[in-house]
Amino acid sequence: EWTFTILGFITPYVILFAWYYLSGQDLAHNWEMIRYNFVHDRATGFLNNYYLAFYAYLLLVILLASRKMLSKYQKLKIYIRKFYQLNFWIFAFVLIPFLVIYSRAIEMIYFLAIPVSYVLSYYFFNMRFRLAAEIIFGLLLAGYGVLLVFN
Repeated sequence: EWTFTILGFITPYVILFAWYYLSGQDLAHNWEMIRYNFVHDRATGFLNNYYLAFYAYLLLVILLASRKMLSKYQKLKIYIRKFYQLNFWIFAFVLIPFLVIYSRAIEMIYFLAIPVSYVLSYYFFNMRFRLAAEIIFGLLLAGYGVLLVFN
């Protein structure tokens, strides 16, 4: 099973280097370009204090929402559980490369929007105290507004 996974990962690179070789391109230069994409650290100047505070608050709300959803996980319907599992794996497969690969880009966060919006909507919809939900959501929107104004 792992053999097919590794072969599936390597096959595009074999085809790419075969194309480079057959077309007479410089393999060493092209290999350096590919390697550069995996190890080059892009500037993170866009992550100023406002962004860090907003993402810290968003992470706190996501953790609270995930905790609430996991506590009621066994009571959920089967299709909602499967959808939650799918969203969890989407979240994991996007977040892990974002944290591990050095050539990450802020655009990868867009793919996190689907599972995060699912968890947050479940959290806000199922909160007992509507006022608390409105305050938390209002702070989230206000934080985003601060980002738009001060950045």
